[in-house]
Amino acid sequence: MARLQSCSASPTGSLADGWECARTPPGAAADPASLAGDLRWLPATVPGTFAAALRDAGEWDGETPLELDHQDIWYRTRFSGGGDEILQFEGLATIADVWLNGERLFRSENMFLPREITVHATRSNELHICFRSLTAWLQGQRGRARWRTRIATPPTLRFARTTLLGRMPGWCPTVHPVGPYRPVLRQRRNGDFTLGPVDARATVHDGAGRLTLRCAIVGDCPEDLTAVVLRRLGHHVVRRHSTDSAPRSTQRQASNASTSTS
Repeated sequence: MARLQSCSASPTGSLADGWECARTPPGAAADPASLAGDLRWLPATVPGTFAAALRDAGEWDGETPLELDHQDIWYRTRFSGGGDEILQFEGLATIADVWLNGERLFRSENMFLPREITVHATRSNELHICFRSLTAWLQGQRGRARWRTRIATPPTLRFARTTLLGRMPGWCPTVHPVGPYRPVLRQRRNGDFTLGPVDARATVHDGAGRLTLRCAIVGDCPEDLTAVVLRRLGHHVVRRHSTDSAPRSTQRQASNASTSTS
């Protein structure tokens, strides 16, 4: 069975280069402008977590318990652009505030739900994400517990839409997952044509999986139209290209944009 997460007539790319990360005490900086000038930034991999950045920088051995929920974790990157774009955040763990060029875009409080927002990018852009201290956030939550658990620490995690992995002593090592653990994508607007209903079919031939896409293209599209299929394997995004050289028209069917894997 094939599952389509999104489909668009606009070019989509992964915003994976130039990321840095740092940590501050909870609430030390309300926005990027409040960050200390001497803050120590580490290279970061996105998608990834702050624990992975510490390990890659040689500041964590990958085995010692690592508690990060009591700190604010900041990520930043720069990218060039211009015009209307859609920024897509596939997964932010967990209480995340996002800014573009100093303007606050949104807050996400669910690590399992992707978020996307339309922005107007300038020639030079700076994107900040602050993962707020989960411990501090939980202290502000009130409500009567409908269920209690002795597995997760602290028990108030029932208020947060986050993973229990790394927060279950006795079941798994204490390593708090914090950061953009799924891809951050940017989609550039294309006003010439749009995509209609998309049909995806997955089949198996001689032990190899095959995904075939078929969609309606409405509008004035180029003759050398190229379909790009982003296939996610865990944290990795694999691209497959298929060119449709059919004549342009107001509405036509583009098919056989396929990708296979063994």
